This record gives sequence, structure tokens and C-alpha cells, in this order.
Amino acid sequence: MRVRRRLRGLAGLARVLSLGALLLASGCAQGPGRASPEGAARDWAQALDRGRWDTLAALAPPGLSPAQQAELALDLQARLEGLRSKGGPPVLSGVAKERGAALQVARGEGAPVTLTLRVVEVDSRWYVAPPRDNETQAM
Repeated sequence: MRVRRRLRGLAGLARVLSLGALLLASGCAQGPGRASPEGAARDWAQALDRGRWDTLAALAPPGLSPAQQAELALDLQARLEGLRSKGGPPVLSGVAKERGAALQVARGEGAPVTLTLRVVEVDSRWYVAPPRDNETQAM
């Protein structure tokens, strides 16, 4: 009797664990965005500093196919390679579903310039819209 009860208890535990793994694998976990606008802007700045173009592309608002995300990563690398954040974390402004984040950046020892990012909320997650081409030309 005791053995059967233990086996039933273990079988129930295995079902619960497998259901949890299935839910995570099926996409019920949070998406690639961040829980806060500060977190999204901070992670974007860190990815820029590390040259993680794939991470920058993954932080873009949802809607891109994997091919478009890969293309975006290459575009960001071509435009932003060599830029590093200077002067601390991004400074956020605004209180709506779209906020500005001012990030001081520079190439090498050059003078810092301000790169303004758009941090947007989609389905309760925060993303960083990639800077437009005209916003990075002078850098």
C-alpha cells in the first residue's frame, strides 16, 4: 500500500512538472520585451556596449519575422558599430506607453552625443524601437 501511494504521488508530481515544462515551451512565458521601460533601455545600452546586435534587434517591438530581425541586426551593426554608451544609464522621459530615452554615446574617445531612443509598451512589455537612419548619420 505504501509503495502504491508513493508511486501515485511521484506520478502526480511528474505530471505537474511536465505540464509546467510544456507551458513554458509553448510560449506562455513572457516575451522578449522587458518588464519596465528602464530595464529595456538599460539592456539596449548594455547590448550596444557589448556589440550584441542580435540582442538589439530582439529588443525591437514585436512584429518582425526572424529574417527581418536578422536584417535589422546587420543594419544596426553597420550604423552603430564602434559606439559606446558614456555617462551612465539612459535617462527616460515621459509617462505614456511611448517614452524617450536619452543615451550619451561616443565612438572611441570622441565627444559624446545624445542618441534618443523610443521605448514603447506592447502588451505590458517594453521594447526599444531601433534608431532611424537619419538619427545616426552624424555619429
